[in-house]
Amino acid sequence: MQKQVLLIDDKKLLQEYVEIFAERLYSLYTAESGLEAISLLEDKKFDAIVVDIKLPDCNGVDLVENLKTRNPEAKFLLITAYITVEGAVKAVEQGVEDYIIKPFNPDELLAAVDKVLKEEGSLRHRKLRLEEIVKTKTLLGKKLLHLDKLTKIFDGKEEKIVEFKREINFLIKRLNAGVTPDNK
Repeated sequence: MQKQVLLIDDKKLLQEYVEIFAERLYSLYTAESGLEAISLLEDKKFDAIVVDIKLPDCNGVDLVENLKTRNPEAKFLLITAYITVEGAVKAVEQGVEDYIIKPFNPDELLAAVDKVLKEEGSLRHRKLRLEEIVKTKTLLGKKLLHLDKLTKIFDGKEEKIVEFKREINFLIKRLNAGVTPDNK
């Protein structure tokens, strides 16, 4: 599925931008003002939104705050010719992931978008992996509780307990090897 990218800049963009983004399987949409961007977000959600800090109708950092409420999953990048410490702090507080310093070429813009979207995928992968580990540890915890109950019930029936301990050791080895119930 193509990633959707919105570029908000008051300069007329060259077709070159759209073509370069299309080569990387991105759909690039453009807006020349904050109002135009807000209008686009009424019907569409974006994976990444690139905002120029100076727009004809608003400040780009303030626009990020507005757009973040409309498209909270998007990764935001800011385009600027210069950045002050105060501006950087405010932008980060608003959820800006990265800056692109003017002047830049289409490849630099694309690299910045690639970076924030790949980081998102990496974080999603790590989150899924942690969820798998939690499931495995939960299963292991249940087995250990069950072992304690079995020890009381089968006092003197060593072979059942030994078999159950093997199952637990097997689960521990799988967990240490990174194998979980979901990825067997």
